[in-house]
Amino acid sequence: MLICRRSTCHCRLSEVNKIVNDVDPSGAILTIRENEYDIKIYTKAKLSGRIFNKGHGVRLIERKMGVQLQDEDLITILQVTKTCAQFNNSNVTFVSCPEVLLGAMAQATVRELKMRGGDLDDDNDI
Repeated sequence: MLICRRSTCHCRLSEVNKIVNDVDPSGAILTIRENEYDIKIYTKAKLSGRIFNKGHGVRLIERKMGVQLQDEDLITILQVTKTCAQFNNSNVTFVSCPEVLLGAMAQATVRELKMRGGDLDDDNDI
């Protein structure tokens, strides 16, 4: 999925449409969705033509790798929360995507370095 923020490309929908049409003239592989803020380009599932999502990806990997995922193989939010509670850790949060986690970790690192009074460019802390 490609996301284009409307605030930075409010007049570019026709350009995006042209590029998508050049790549997929029949419209069988890609679809564009837009709202007030974003223009998003999604890939379509091969057989159904619906937007290809994470569930499709998991099933595809499962099939291609020849594995059978069972419910007990999947770590649920409840399991993670219980595990944290066993170690008396109530600082639990769930994020929507890896980028959100990376951003939060970067902010926490900068905050810790500032609190310690360390230089953000000092490699001696590593």
